[in-house]
Amino acid sequence: MSEEQKNGQEPQQEKDSNQSNNDTQELKDIIKKKESFSLKLDEELNDIPDYSKEEISKPKFKSNTFVKVMSALIIIGIAVLLSITIIFAAQDIYGMGKQDRSITIDIPEKAGVIGIADILEDTGVINSSFFFKVYYKLSKQTGSMNYGRYELNSNMSYQNIIDNLAKYSATKEEVQVTIPEGFTIYQIAKRLQEKEVCKSSDFISALNKNSYGFEFEKEFTKNTLRYHKYEGYVFPETYKFYKNDNPQNVAKKMLGEFNKRVTQEMRDKMKQMGYTFEQAMTIASIVQKEAGKTSEMQKVASVYHNRLSNKGVYPNLQACPTRDYANELKVQMDVLNKDVIDAYNTYEAAGLPPGPICNPGLDAIEATLNPEKTDYYFFCTNLKTKEFYYAKTLKEHERNIYKAGLR
Repeated sequence: MSEEQKNGQEPQQEKDSNQSNNDTQELKDIIKKKESFSLKLDEELNDIPDYSKEEISKPKFKSNTFVKVMSALIIIGIAVLLSITIIFAAQDIYGMGKQDRSITIDIPEKAGVIGIADILEDTGVINSSFFFKVYYKLSKQTGSMNYGRYELNSNMSYQNIIDNLAKYSATKEEVQVTIPEGFTIYQIAKRLQEKEVCKSSDFISALNKNSYGFEFEKEFTKNTLRYHKYEGYVFPETYKFYKNDNPQNVAKKMLGEFNKRVTQEMRDKMKQMGYTFEQAMTIASIVQKEAGKTSEMQKVASVYHNRLSNKGVYPNLQACPTRDYANELKVQMDVLNKDVIDAYNTYEAAGLPPGPICNPGLDAIEATLNPEKTDYYFFCTNLKTKEFYYAKTLKEHERNIYKAGLR
């Protein structure tokens, strides 16, 4: 081969080699771009949820929100429940909004706070023995609750219940007490003390300082001259009490008997006759004291009915038992009140006294509501023979006084 031929071929080969290198580099660049694209595509595909799977992972922020909502609802629920519990406890502890219902309970010996709390709940005096026990513990009570029979009310506060069970030591020993017709509250109190039921002063205090919510009490009017609030309404009967009983329970039992025996029909009859409830009971108490025996009660009632119907002619009833009652009040008063004493004495004051002068029985009440129709304005009694003399005029009455041996 000539020199020129050699020189002519070499440039062509070099050119071909350069071209081959360029092609190889472009191919490598294409492959790199493809690989880069594939990697990027894979990354983007990985970010797309796979809906073909059964469970799909929830975003983290949604899970946190659900937990917060549920936590808030639980806290609110606990707060509402706690509020309801507090209201329930407060109502029970203080007796607020509870039914007014008298309940008799028997506390056995050595019952203890736990036993007493259970009895109070079982009988309906309280709603929760648990709260009662907690209250008793936290209030650091110094006294002890006693055994026996007690008259409580479902609207009492815990403290009132504890005071009732602690203040008076009731026993299981029963005593029978007969209250005669015509006894005054003062006489009844003395008899209760004699029978060891309760102290006379405690019984009188229980009557004068409390109200018991009976239907007949609605008929009461305010009268500052009335000395004993419930004189006339402690029903004479034979009762059974416990020794060392609660005087409030004793009083309520007697007043309850009156409420049961003196019916609404009888109270309506009083109004028909033109008397208030208190006026009719006051007349009945005078009839009870004056007549003594049932056979004379309707005639005696007629005398007072006639006098009250003719106040212009007979302004004063002049009933001896009212004067006696006024004198008895002098003994009971710590400070003498002449206005009260004079108001009860129908020789001094006109019309009826401020209230009953004793506690009449049903016979005297019935006689007051059904007096005989007479023209009598006077009567007197032979103290030895118990014979009654009635008169229409003062002159006739004066003759009867001699007949009765009163002069």
